Amino acid sequence: MRLPFYEVFQKNEDGSVSPLITIQVGGMTMDNRCRLKGNAFQIGDISFGELFENEWDLDVELRDDVCVIRGAFREP
Repeated sequence: MRLPFYEVFQKNEDGSVSPLITIQVGGMTMDNRCRLKGNAFQIGDISFGELFENEWDLDVELRDDVCVIRGAFREP
């Protein structure tokens, strides 16, 4: 399923972003208490910083109230 970046993440006052829902990336699960900046993780060959700066769409799968991020779309 394709979701826009800001349907999954919210921008925080300190410039970081937090998941709006529980997410899983590469086996790591994070909830809305996490604050991510810059290159916090990679999705394939795409860094989180690139996703954040460009607000790319995400390729996700919903599993039991967890949004599993599988990849990103380079063009929205």
